[in-house]
Amino acid sequence: RIVKDRVVQHALFQGYAGRIVKGQFPVAALFINVPNDKVDVNVHPAKNEVRFAEQKTVHDSVRQCVARALDRADRKNWSSGYRAPVETPDAVRMVSEKPADDPWGVTEPSRRPATSDYRQPNPDHRQPPTGHRSPLADFRDPAPVEQQPLWSRKQFQDLKYVGQFHDTYLIFESREGLVVIDQHAAHERIMYERLKNSSRGKVEKQALLIPETIDLNYREAAVMEKMIPDLKALGFGVEPFGGGTYVINSLPGMLGNREVKPLMLEMVDAVLENGDGAVLENALDDCLKIMACHGAIRANQTLKDSEIARMLEQLDACENPSNCPHGRPTWINWPLSFLEKAFKRIV
Repeated sequence: RIVKDRVVQHALFQGYAGRIVKGQFPVAALFINVPNDKVDVNVHPAKNEVRFAEQKTVHDSVRQCVARALDRADRKNWSSGYRAPVETPDAVRMVSEKPADDPWGVTEPSRRPATSDYRQPNPDHRQPPTGHRSPLADFRDPAPVEQQPLWSRKQFQDLKYVGQFHDTYLIFESREGLVVIDQHAAHERIMYERLKNSSRGKVEKQALLIPETIDLNYREAAVMEKMIPDLKALGFGVEPFGGGTYVINSLPGMLGNREVKPLMLEMVDAVLENGDGAVLENALDDCLKIMACHGAIRANQTLKDSEIARMLEQLDACENPSNCPHGRPTWINWPLSFLEKAFKRIV
């Protein structure tokens, strides 16, 4: 029978994490089989609530199953729906390491079979001016996994670049239709996964030539004090400077020359909004999202072909390339059949 359970509801939300925007709520029909002695069905007079003996096990199982189902549905062919990415198993994903002598971080595009017309932009076209630093240059790809088979497709790198629209949207041709990528949302996803992975290991730091100070009120300072160890793990150099003042002397290397004060204030506000203590981990994840947003390239920013090629390569390495950390789609797909119907070429 149908029952209500907050544990299962929370697990469903967690399974959808990063795939829907704030204010939207998932709808799902979940079938949970548990032994009779592991569930109490008599906790409500109307029998519409239950209590699980092993709530954490149920919660984790539902969350993982939902996340896996969404991941499978998110890796279909470009032609399989209005908006669905290419199917490529995680085990065959691989991206080349950035050459040490390549300040742009752009690797030579892999050679496509002679029968394929679908190629990434030519990174040798329109070389950047001397002294210019690409917003994608500081990224290094995760450690490569098993060599992918020669017949495996590369998803985004298989797209044929058409052009940039309003310096915000990247237009590509796939074998079956038209694909449009939101450059800020896509780069935000890349930044988020890089920051999340870097927080688990050694982080490259960038010292500030002139340290910056930030003044906080009592509540904000109390939160900042708790955040300092985690911020240091992410690459921030934060030290108390007396009262509610803190000095920032370094940033994560991949954030480049971003403004420090707005970033720090927004992260503190995120923790205050979520609360501290038991939910501090969730608040810190929000901090990663804020850092990714501040570090990502912006809308209304012209990108060179080499930067676009690098972005496609990095999207192929992402675990969830179809949504930014806040749940917005990074790309949409118009199948050829949709366009032909819109232009009344077919009924």
